[in-house]
Amino acid sequence: MKKGYTYILVALLMLLALAGCVNKEEDYEPNFSIFFNAVVGNRTKANYTDVVYPNDVPFRVWGYKLINSKNWNSNRSDADVVFDDLQVKYLDGFWYTVQQHIWPSDEYRMNFFAFSPSDCNATFSRENGVELKNFDAAKDCGFLYSEPVMDMISPEIDAPVQLVFKSPMSEVLFKVYAVSSNDINLNITGVKLKDVYTKGNFMQYSTPHWYDLSEKKDVVVFEGDNSLKNTPECVGESIYLIPQDIKPVIFYNYKVDGTLVPIYREVELDMSNLPKPSTGRKQVYTIKISPETVVVQNPKK
Repeated sequence: MKKGYTYILVALLMLLALAGCVNKEEDYEPNFSIFFNAVVGNRTKANYTDVVYPNDVPFRVWGYKLINSKNWNSNRSDADVVFDDLQVKYLDGFWYTVQQHIWPSDEYRMNFFAFSPSDCNATFSRENGVELKNFDAAKDCGFLYSEPVMDMISPEIDAPVQLVFKSPMSEVLFKVYAVSSNDINLNITGVKLKDVYTKGNFMQYSTPHWYDLSEKKDVVVFEGDNSLKNTPECVGESIYLIPQDIKPVIFYNYKVDGTLVPIYREVELDMSNLPKPSTGRKQVYTIKISPETVVVQNPKK
């Protein structure tokens, strides 16, 4: 009988031990490291014209955590810093901080912010988000900022944080076409933008915007002598501007068959009733030219 009791006691102890193992496995939370995937969200900068972020351009990131009962927009001042102003580099398909950081427990939510390239003079603060001061469009041509990734809980699998980078600039493209009789030849010889602001400051919050614009310059979009067709064609290449009101000037000439001397015209377009170039957007302006009139149509975004 004693042996029987002994066997029963051993069996009970083994069951308790197994139950303890099962509970430990259920409570186990894997310690995944934080890493990133990066893409470009729009085609608004000459250096980054593909949706794939270039893997040879490091960027900088910030990470903050908040308890689940709070969110970034209302409680950003209460957030704890997980990592601050770290450079991120590409390795085997993803982006990693130089120092490894682990996702916090499920009682917290993470918030991520980034800008590119890592060596630009941009900054980040809780109050203003990503900020870039003294930007010079003639010199600085690669700045991007990421859409904030907010209120993110620890993933259930080892997966990257998706960063979508955008340009704060506006892309502008002009298309032109002719409206005239068959005996008139129309040629476009130039397009320029008058008094374009080339310097300014950018701030991400509360909505992405530019302020304190300065240093006006004329920007040449196209110079040449192209014969116009009756269907719209691009004139020059896309240009990238700090978002602002623009004043395009069109230079063209026309000549009637049988005459020797063309008539040259210069027309400043009226853009007052048209959308102006805006942050992170591409604006295509289509211009209709006849011998005596030049009209710009509503742009396509």
